[in-house]
Amino acid sequence: MKPYSRTPRDRQELCEAVRCYALEQYGYMAKTVLNSWGIHGTSDFGEIVFNLIRAGQMRKTPADARVDFDNVFDSIRR
Repeated sequence: MKPYSRTPRDRQELCEAVRCYALEQYGYMAKTVLNSWGIHGTSDFGEIVFNLIRAGQMRKTPADARVDFDNVFDSIRR
């Protein structure tokens, strides 16, 4: 698997895709379900992604950092 350069847009798209999937699966209860799993914001998505990286299920580039997932939805709204 060849690493590629991810952009802030990629992180936004990933977080948005997870949000949309949760809404499709759980409807208006999506936030409650995610919160019950300990997912309270996009920084938690970052933790999941970087745990997958540590487990060898995803790759990162030297430029990628867990903090890139902090407050992603806040940066979209600005």
